[in-house]
Amino acid sequence: MAGQKNAPVRVDGNVVKSERKFGSMPARENPNDTITWDYVDARVLNDGYDTIDVRFPSDGSIPVPPRDVRVSLRCEARVSGGDLRLTVVSVDQGTYEDLATEQLAGAAKHS
Repeated sequence: MAGQKNAPVRVDGNVVKSERKFGSMPARENPNDTITWDYVDARVLNDGYDTIDVRFPSDGSIPVPPRDVRVSLRCEARVSGGDLRLTVVSVDQGTYEDLATEQLAGAAKHS
């Protein structure tokens, strides 16, 4: 699949599960090379009750949103081993950051 580029994809919903995945293994092409991976595997539930698997960077540069907050994720899609992989590149503005501000403002009113 040489020459293919990543495609932008938007995923809307709630992140209902996340788990860090890391490890390594010998490369198939050259056993002297090692393939390593380290990412946060997450599952997004959309309005149609479909689940979509996405990957967040493990370094925390893009934090996994809270479970109870609806988000809009900008991802890059690529083919890997016959599967479609979605890697989160950002959380669009106006989603959970605004909701968190609204929740804090609402809590201040009630205290």
